[in-house]
Amino acid sequence: METKEKIKASTIRVLILDDDDDDSFIIKELVEEHMKHEEPEVIIANNLDAALELCYKEEFDICLLDYRLGKRDGIRVLHSFREAGFIFPIIFLTGQGDENVAVHAMKSGAADYFPKGDLVATEFVKSIRAAVRTHRSMQSIEDFLV
Repeated sequence: METKEKIKASTIRVLILDDDDDDSFIIKELVEEHMKHEEPEVIIANNLDAALELCYKEEFDICLLDYRLGKRDGIRVLHSFREAGFIFPIIFLTGQGDENVAVHAMKSGAADYFPKGDLVATEFVKSIRAAVRTHRSMQSIEDFLV
């Protein structure tokens, strides 16, 4: 594993948390293909326990989270990350697009929300970049103030 110091500033470390292997693979390929400039490092977890274990070992810039993760909904998973102290942005992905779910997700702290079936690579990647940029800026400000 690379240490935090060895990871280039342009590199974006992405955690995909999805219990559907096919969806995980497609999302990983999309990120790697459309974010080549950022040299993304994409790690996949298929359940919350595996994701939390990864987060305790490594740092991530963003999490792409399946809204329906087994019996848990994304809001509960988001709260689990926050309770564990992980503050990276989370973008929800779902197979069932629902405006009410999107509103609830955003009010709960999601950086964005995309239906998997209507995923437009340019908009998706733009959202990832914006969320990571905002998060890194906030971290820089916090580091400066401490």
